[in-house]
Amino acid sequence: MLRYERLAEDLSGIISSGNLRPGERLPSIRRLSRDRRLSVSTVVQALRHLEQRGLIEARPQAGYFVRHVAPRRASPAARPTPVEPVPVDVSQRLIRVLLGGVQPGVAPLSAAMPASSLLPVAALQRLYSSVVRRHARLLEGHSHIHMDDPRLVRQLVLRSMGWAGPLAANEFVITNSCTEALGLCLRAVTRPGDTVAVESPGYYLMLQLLEVLGLRALEIPTDPHTGMSVEALDLATRQGNVTACLLVPNASNPLGSIMPDENKRRLARLTAERGVAVIEDDVYGDLYFGNERPWPVKAFDQTGNVMLCSSFSKCLSPALRVGFVAGGRYRAQLALHKTITSGATNPISQLVL
Repeated sequence: MLRYERLAEDLSGIISSGNLRPGERLPSIRRLSRDRRLSVSTVVQALRHLEQRGLIEARPQAGYFVRHVAPRRASPAARPTPVEPVPVDVSQRLIRVLLGGVQPGVAPLSAAMPASSLLPVAALQRLYSSVVRRHARLLEGHSHIHMDDPRLVRQLVLRSMGWAGPLAANEFVITNSCTEALGLCLRAVTRPGDTVAVESPGYYLMLQLLEVLGLRALEIPTDPHTGMSVEALDLATRQGNVTACLLVPNASNPLGSIMPDENKRRLARLTAERGVAVIEDDVYGDLYFGNERPWPVKAFDQTGNVMLCSSFSKCLSPALRVGFVAGGRYRAQLALHKTITSGATNPISQLVL
């Protein structure tokens, strides 16, 4: 499929699924060119293709708008050798670190928290007030059914165009933070005693999740510039003893590395071929330097093997405690564990977002 055909197909899918509705404006040519890393002429060719099919129409000095809802279509469904996996024991040290980070006179470096002056706190407060007034019966709903507000899911589908998507609406599960999303993914694909490949050095909270779930960590060397070593992961997974891979490919914590696209593509292909589930933390994906948002590993997933986790804690407010996971083929297991462990995420916050 040519590049303009792929873009046209993705936009057609968003329209046919109802996430872009009649009369709504498509992303601008400039934005599509930037997000999808395509030339302006390729984007224009894709839009003209959709226009010829009667799906969209051009309005002078306004852009392209949805003209017709198409029939619904089915969702697409040389490094050091890694050492032996070891049990994780970090919880008590973690608590001491977190407590030390809130002491007077100590720089708060124990957790990645944006400065409050950078956050749209006043706008969020107004939105909370507005949502409560307009939806007087919102808190009367059941907490274990209809957990994912379709309006928020729709916005996530639209945003996923910038992640090389679009992702399918039925992939998403709304969670109480990115941390809960990561925990749900681990529960969905592992059992106590299983081995999980992790970045070394890696984010301490991920190690705590492994400890709580009785999982073993296999350290994979991580480069400050290119992220987790795909070569080392290749060696580690040859014997079939690794169940999952847990990583932060965009702005890895603590190194800050961004894995090159080719490495992400190789990692997605390697893990799919060997049956190693990928749990991707993309919570820093929107906090990029430069003109292009780095694509997640999920952008190169061809089999539904990658679970993309994120939240709004770094770009809107950590107090919202709302995250999500695009679960691929594991979505059903994720939804089940979410239902059992915590039920629906706060419906008011979902509407505010």
